[in-house]
Amino acid sequence: MKREPLFFALLALAPFALGQNSASDRAAFQRAEIQGTEVQVKTIAAFRGVVANQIMGFGLVTGLAGTGDTKRFLQTQRATINLMRAAGLDVDPTQSESKNVALVTVIAELPAFSTPGGRIDVTVSTIGDSTSLRGGTLIFAPLKYPGKDETFATAAGSISVGGFSASAVINADVLDAWFPPAPGVVDILKVEAEWLARTSPPTHAEGLQETIANVRGLPRASVLTGAGSSDLIYRLLPRWLSPSSRVLLPEPCYGEYAHLIETVIGATVDRMPGLDGLVDEWQKKISSGEYDLAVLVNPNNPTGEIIERRDIYEAANGRTRLLVDEAYMDYVSPSRSVEKEAAVLPNLVVIKSLSKGLALSGCRVAYAVGRDLEPFRSWTPPWNVSSFAQVAAIWALTDPDYYNPRYRETHALRKKLAQGLRKMGAEVREGINWVLVRVPDAEAVVLRARERELYLRNAGRTAPTLGNEWIRIAVKDERTQARMLQIFQAALGP
Repeated sequence: MKREPLFFALLALAPFALGQNSASDRAAFQRAEIQGTEVQVKTIAAFRGVVANQIMGFGLVTGLAGTGDTKRFLQTQRATINLMRAAGLDVDPTQSESKNVALVTVIAELPAFSTPGGRIDVTVSTIGDSTSLRGGTLIFAPLKYPGKDETFATAAGSISVGGFSASAVINADVLDAWFPPAPGVVDILKVEAEWLARTSPPTHAEGLQETIANVRGLPRASVLTGAGSSDLIYRLLPRWLSPSSRVLLPEPCYGEYAHLIETVIGATVDRMPGLDGLVDEWQKKISSGEYDLAVLVNPNNPTGEIIERRDIYEAANGRTRLLVDEAYMDYVSPSRSVEKEAAVLPNLVVIKSLSKGLALSGCRVAYAVGRDLEPFRSWTPPWNVSSFAQVAAIWALTDPDYYNPRYRETHALRKKLAQGLRKMGAEVREGINWVLVRVPDAEAVVLRARERELYLRNAGRTAPTLGNEWIRIAVKDERTQARMLQIFQAALGP
């Protein structure tokens, strides 16, 4: 199969993927003229048409060091007793302890061309209230198609919780999306993984820039793409600042800004405490002309504080360049973004990560919007955004029908997480896709939670003004959050 259409799709997919067409239209062939060559751009996920089949079953994981299901989950106790009786052992139900055993689901994808004797990977997930599967062994579990009696595979063996395999570890210390990318994104990356891996991407992500401009309603010339927000930050700030520069930075704030400005560039940072109730003072400082740059993370990470669009607009009309980082704005509302203003105002630049809101953190892709970013194109290395990232971002940007409900679910999950923490008597501040919870000794709680495979963030490590008493916890799916709350309560200690 010829791959030229996929490469051209990266260059010219934007007009096709604007959401202006119906779902059936988007699945149809489109034509584009590129440098005199006629190509066909089709829904890339449909190229091969090879589909794997999902099979599943249930099993028991044994040998857990007290991290299995508790007595409250009776199904595990019953399954264990039935298994032992089937093996010829006489078991007294009243004497059975199941805390070293966990009932699990076992899921696998059976490749379309599987042969007898072949090996497949399986994903093992807890059903009950087990806190960890580390060190356990999966007992023989037959795997079937849902609704079918025939067994197509069996699963058994040691549970791996390290490396890249399925794991009981909960990484609530980073703010990656709890939901997967849009199904179309996953399909494209799966079907075309081999070709994407060996093919150089378009040099300057032309198709991605065009898609961003059209989807976000921006002039094409105002968009500059990067391999994540940090790539853009490290490209822009060193050319705006010198060791003699002064920068206004609200605290607390995303720690990479202070590190780059103070440690790498050597400029002076004037810190201003959270802007809640201090917006007028912040605007005056920016208008004073005392600063070469003012940085605003909006919504703020980690406090979740949001500065209104009109207040930013007024500040951006001052004499100081204003950089607004909108990494989490997609979770809030596009109407509160100032990226359209950044496209026309000389002193305003917006950076937007596509990693957080579109569930693409592993792809590393972001963009900046500004009226005068053209010089930075010559300082951008060629091919700096991978083919995987370009394809994923193009298709994710054009699927708001998938992502908008995920944002609403995120807010509901955050409220449930906060409610569960408050029931423990904790003080909680709700952020965007995270919460902050106050504890007497954040570092001690973080370490105790880590022993139980729950990773949390001591917020004071990157935001010193928060001290050692605030922990940031990322929002996860409902089932994972139930485990998180159980582990967190245990980590609090007596």
